[in-house]
This record gives sequence, C-alpha cells and structure tokens, in this order.
Amino acid sequence: MLPGPVPPGPNAERSGGKWTNGHYREAPCDEAAIRSTRCSQPAAVNGPWILAATILGSSMAFIDGTVVNVALPALQSALHATLSDVQWVVESYALFLAALLLIAAL
Repeated sequence: MLPGPVPPGPNAERSGGKWTNGHYREAPCDEAAIRSTRCSQPAAVNGPWILAATILGSSMAFIDGTVVNVALPALQSALHATLSDVQWVVESYALFLAALLLIAAL
C-alpha cells in the first residue's frame, strides 16, 4: 500500500507550492526559471554517427544470435552429435556470450 500525501512541513510556502487537501494547487517549481536556460542539442552534430553506431550494433547482435544456428548442421554432422547435444551447444554459447557481456560491461 502506498503512503498518502505528506503533509506540509515548516518550509511548505518556501518550496513554491500551495498545499490544499493533500495536494499541491500550483507547481512546486518556477516554470520561468526552467525555461530561461538554453538547451544545447549536441545530437544534431553527431546524429548520423549515433544512428550508424546504433544500426551497426543491432545488426551485430542479430548476426551473433544467428551464427550458431547457421553452423549447427555442420557441427552436428562433423561431431556426430544428437539433437540433445546440438541444443547444449546453442545454450552454452548463449550462456558464454552473456557471461562475456557482463564482464565487458565492467
């Protein structure tokens, strides 16, 4: 169960909001102060590079996920593996890749 609204403390009037019936009547922040600062848009300069990196990363993830499945028939015939053995190959590759991703993220 979520707690109800917190009653106003001694600084309720200084925080900017007017407290009535457990809710703020007005926004507790000054909108003019927020809008007075300029926002820079660095993505406009680097936008194409960000898009290219995103597309390349997502396509590499797709290729990485399908490379084992493409190689399975060759692995099965070369190693004389059963269907259960091939499933172990797929699962162990996924587990190994996940472990490497965790280590690489550190």
